[in-house]
Amino acid sequence: MSLEHSHDFLARVATRSGYVTIADHTQTFGWFGRVTLNNETKEELLFFKDNMIKGNGALIKTAQMDVRVEAILENPISTKEVVKNHKTCEEIFVSDASDKKAVVYDLMRNSQTELSYNLSEDEQRWSSSAREALAVLRTLEQFDLKMQGEKNIYWITDSEVMAQVLKKGSHRPLLQGIVFKIAQLCHKLRVRIEPIHLRRTDPRIQLADELSKQKDTDNWSIDEASFQELNEQFKFDIDLFADKVNRKTTKFFSLYFDKDSSGIDAFSMAWDHLGMIWACPPVKDLIRFHQRVEKSRAKGVLIIPKWLTSSYIHFFINKDSEAKSPYRLIKEWNPYIVQNEGAVNTALVGITNYSFLALAFNL
Repeated sequence: MSLEHSHDFLARVATRSGYVTIADHTQTFGWFGRVTLNNETKEELLFFKDNMIKGNGALIKTAQMDVRVEAILENPISTKEVVKNHKTCEEIFVSDASDKKAVVYDLMRNSQTELSYNLSEDEQRWSSSAREALAVLRTLEQFDLKMQGEKNIYWITDSEVMAQVLKKGSHRPLLQGIVFKIAQLCHKLRVRIEPIHLRRTDPRIQLADELSKQKDTDNWSIDEASFQELNEQFKFDIDLFADKVNRKTTKFFSLYFDKDSSGIDAFSMAWDHLGMIWACPPVKDLIRFHQRVEKSRAKGVLIIPKWLTSSYIHFFINKDSEAKSPYRLIKEWNPYIVQNEGAVNTALVGITNYSFLALAFNL
């Protein structure tokens, strides 16, 4: 409790499993006997022991450093009047997690989405607090790739539980495990997070909620049987536009950070040495895709909907439906189109009334 003033929430989070272990023992046996520490408790205490001395010389925070929420956010609909232990802030993030998707956006950069990802089937069964905490963790994991120097972050959430566990951890093992990873990354990156709880009627929370419920109708793929038929012929090495749920190959590029992906944003990567590419890109990026293929030696197979009135179609086929260089028509058929989020109000779902083209490029 004393170290919390200098070590922030690391002192509370890294001892939380120990407190839970002791509490479980004393409720049954009283304050006598011995307690066998589980692996989670050992890991937390050893991490705290190894890093505690690094907090030496830190500023001891007092109530005089508190600041009113109104000084941070314009017209906040908040449950708290002040934010404790205030420090100059470089980032303000707002997050929300629905049943199937989580988003984080940067309030200081005109609501630009920092992170958006679909939850796996296991994650969808987690509590709302665990899903909210996971959004924080994944944002910090993304920072791990690009952040340099100390950062102070306000994290805005409508989850009062999440605001509390970011300060002192949780007695629930799953949630505590996520928060402890957050604490470890914060320590590594020299990041300090100060959560701010706002009510759901606050417009910043409403925007995050709207973003988390939006259907990503560009996040589509074809059925597995159709893919395997082509894969037998071409032996694909990487899926250029995917996420961990709909990827067709072990290696894949994702639009947002994913610890399992080989890179973020395919268009920010070089394609020449990726091997055989599988590409099922968002329709809005097809012209951009063509421009990249023309300038590279990348090789692979591209899947596109055959929309004859679209702005992109003439880049790939002529008026007689013959493929233009550097493309070669492999197949025209009606595969089953899979939408990760079960989107139904889109032309790209299920068996469509128009066909798709499989085009080999630079082969």
